[in-house]
Amino acid sequence: MVAMGVSSLLLLAGCGDDDAAVDDVDVGAVEDVGSDDAEPEADNEAAAPGGGGGMLVLDGEEIELGPGLCFLEEQPSAGGGGSILATAQAQGTDAAGEEVRIDFTRYSEDSQFAGDDVSVDVGALGESVGYSGSDAEGTVSIDGNVVSATDFPLMSFDDGSEIAVTFTISC
Repeated sequence: MVAMGVSSLLLLAGCGDDDAAVDDVDVGAVEDVGSDDAEPEADNEAAAPGGGGGMLVLDGEEIELGPGLCFLEEQPSAGGGGSILATAQAQGTDAAGEEVRIDFTRYSEDSQFAGDDVSVDVGALGESVGYSGSDAEGTVSIDGNVVSATDFPLMSFDDGSEIAVTFTISC
């Protein structure tokens, strides 16, 4: 239905006096739209953290993380009720060349998953070793656009062993 409307509009635009159609176009407005479209890209690049996205200390190894992908405002939770109060993700590469991903989510008090949740995956997707843990809301610090924690407890999905991670994600 939309395609028919668009093609009908294009057909109508193609009919008539070409000179009249050109006279009706405001070239300045077209140029303004183009320059406005370019500005948000520049803003997004400026919002990316300079010099990297932070670090993760996992099993004694400090791993540099790339720029964080964050949403630090409340949003509805897709499951478990309540709200997601903040979320941040980042990734890097460890000394062995393995991909490392960290994900933080803070769930509201009325959520089934209330509190701070952190997961770390090491290795290629589908073949990774995973760790996950939850703690009380506020265990992970959110200071402006920086999300961080020290000695956050995680448990291995594979063998149940426990580790603690320290991380900083710059959003």
